[in-house]
Amino acid sequence: MSLRWPYYHVVPKEFKTNLAFRRKLITTANRSRYTKHEIWMACKRDLLFWINTFAFGLEPRPPDDPSERRDTRFPFITWDYQDATLTKLATCLGREDVLIEKTRDMGASWMVCLLFLWRWQFYNQETFACLSRNEALVDNVGNPDAIFSKFDFVLKCQPDWLTPRFTRKKLLLLNNDYGGVITGESTNEFAGSGGRNTGMFMDEFAKVPNDEAVWQSALSTSKCHIVVSTHLGLGTAFYKLKSSIKEQVRLHWTLHPLKREGLYKTVTGQVRSTWYDAECGRMMNAQQIKQELDIDPAGSAYQFFEDSRLRPIELAQRREPVVRGEIDYEDGTWNPREFVKAPEGRLLLYVPLDINNRPPNIPLVIGMDNSTGSGSSNSAAVGICPLTGEQVLAFTTPNMMVHEFAQYMVALCKWWKGEDGKAPLLIWETPGPGEFCGRKILEYGYVNVYYRRDDLSVKKTVAPKPGWVTTAESKKTLLEEFRHAVYTGAVKIHDREVYKEALEFVYQEGGKTVEHHGTKSSDPTGARLNHGDRVIGAALSWWVAKKKPGAPVAVKELPASCFARRRKEWESRDAD
Repeated sequence: MSLRWPYYHVVPKEFKTNLAFRRKLITTANRSRYTKHEIWMACKRDLLFWINTFAFGLEPRPPDDPSERRDTRFPFITWDYQDATLTKLATCLGREDVLIEKTRDMGASWMVCLLFLWRWQFYNQETFACLSRNEALVDNVGNPDAIFSKFDFVLKCQPDWLTPRFTRKKLLLLNNDYGGVITGESTNEFAGSGGRNTGMFMDEFAKVPNDEAVWQSALSTSKCHIVVSTHLGLGTAFYKLKSSIKEQVRLHWTLHPLKREGLYKTVTGQVRSTWYDAECGRMMNAQQIKQELDIDPAGSAYQFFEDSRLRPIELAQRREPVVRGEIDYEDGTWNPREFVKAPEGRLLLYVPLDINNRPPNIPLVIGMDNSTGSGSSNSAAVGICPLTGEQVLAFTTPNMMVHEFAQYMVALCKWWKGEDGKAPLLIWETPGPGEFCGRKILEYGYVNVYYRRDDLSVKKTVAPKPGWVTTAESKKTLLEEFRHAVYTGAVKIHDREVYKEALEFVYQEGGKTVEHHGTKSSDPTGARLNHGDRVIGAALSWWVAKKKPGAPVAVKELPASCFARRRKEWESRDAD
């Protein structure tokens, strides 16, 4: 459905002509109560007519040209892109959510405020809520950028006969004639809970602390949340909402007639303009340009692995596997029969096999990052030799159920076990699918696994449970250690996909956390999403490999009551 505006076409859009039209309309209305009523009805029926005839905006910034004189008050004359945006917002109001991603200074906040004020002013019993990251940005008398300051300014500039009687209090605007209410509050984990609104405005949502909790709290308060923001990386709730909110508006600077003056393309195909060049000169870094101007979610966050440092390392270390294939193993015992070479095999080996298709007799640590096996994202395993820091193997698949992945890892480790009895050490991530995978690995009788210790403490005491516990702090530490090893050459990664994933890790929350954006991928495994699984597997592998380079890996003795130990003893008796 699209709204039609019946009177907007009569409004002139040229600046001086528009001002003259406004003066004439008000002068004519002041002579007749009937004319006032007719104009009031036209404003009620036509949002764009009301804005372009009676709304004023406030621009406290001086003009670019010092010789130009300009009043800080200006008549709000909409551009074509604003007409289209306001029409979409009016159509969706009260019915469905809308997400607006934008270049800064495109008038998005003004458009939402004008829409809410229009409905509040001319319609019965409609309620609206406005949220921003702190209260001063919602309602602050000394801040013209505050949301309620916009409401106040528009009402102040209207003729009295068009404006309803209203009550104005802190964070409240009440229409005494028609019962409309506009409230405001800061975004907190209880924001909007308990209220019911025709529409909710969530301004600069990417910058809101606890954004996911805020969204969940506000979700039931309205059918229409208008979520507006520039991007601030890929780990924000605002970015995630792009995949779930159907109605979206993209306000790129190229839509603005003044900002696109002098538009041109560089030899690389980038679109720029005189305004864009000037703005880039004022920005501190490339990330700010991506955030404020380019609507680039990935570029708007700081890369964890710097492209300029990682690319030369990739060129020096990346290589094709020596051989690829699959491990053929027995069901039930998961004992390996043989390694089967296959051009499309999922197991990549970066070391040669002997004439019997056996792996070299070298120690190995295998780090695992599990998925559920639904095809959405990968389960990945990366093997690193602690003697050399070389990546030895990689195994990646999106379509193995967790227990099947555990069986494959057990068979792989048994196949790699050397003549000296040294078996690879397995380390996995927990909680999540990795925890269940680890339980199955122990249940299948494989005991050479990483047992949890407090690696960030002085004592480094071993905990009774296997697996690496992932928290925001521990994940950042894990990836920092791996990054340092890659940069210094202590670890040598050969898989090109690890480098591709690494470049998609970004800092979030001002550098406090590190996240992978998990976007749609063209992964060779066919996984629909990329979550940085190979990088996590490699980082886990290195976390253990760096601690005991070349030393035999200690095997933890399982308790006598453990099922895995009883199974191992049973298999030994059966072999005798």
